[in-house]
Amino acid sequence: MRSAGGTDFFAALQKTLDFPRDAARPVIVLLITDGQPTAGMTGATPIIGEFTKNNAGQVSLYAFGTHGVANAYLLDLLTHSNRGAMRIAGGTRWDLPQTVAPFIAELSSPLMHAMTANFTAQSGSEVYPSQLPNLFADGTLDLHGRCPPGTTEVVMQLRGAAGESAYDAVFRLPLDGAEPGPPELRERWAQLKVYDLIARYAREPSPEIFEAIKIVSDEYGVPMFYENKIKP
Repeated sequence: MRSAGGTDFFAALQKTLDFPRDAARPVIVLLITDGQPTAGMTGATPIIGEFTKNNAGQVSLYAFGTHGVANAYLLDLLTHSNRGAMRIAGGTRWDLPQTVAPFIAELSSPLMHAMTANFTAQSGSEVYPSQLPNLFADGTLDLHGRCPPGTTEVVMQLRGAAGESAYDAVFRLPLDGAEPGPPELRERWAQLKVYDLIARYAREPSPEIFEAIKIVSDEYGVPMFYENKIKP
């Protein structure tokens, strides 16, 4: 037996945009791959940027890396930019059925999709992640934000779709007299901001975004994830 052919990763992704659409159901794609493109467009950054632009948030993309040296940069930033998440398998190929099954189970009961969180402009809030993933029955929706000192209240509108209906809820978060959060909360916000900036850089590389990543990393002492992949 001889191996032949190649993996046109980008062409396969593009096919997901042709899937039939039903307004009452979210389109959720689970990509099971080693994340190693060998044909067609092979650069990780161009793939992330081009597919994200073409998709425009319509398909929620999740990825399962089939071995420990799968291309984590490509799978992580691609799914983060398209309302999804990734997992990397541990163990051997023979363990794949047992390791992928729990991931599939997490995606089996979507509650809301096309979700957005809007904050009142006067609060000066800066919240991450900037693009929200789907909400699943057994999952959580975690947002980390900050606002200027002296802010007494933050108002958030959370919107999303379930079935053919749109829903929204308004949350009023009183900050006057609130207990200070632990240092880990501040660090987690900074990590998410760096991560969000790296995802932007993967889609649209520019010296300005790279410099912004460096500034936040230095100021808050958090790592520049995938630094070797994004250096200009």
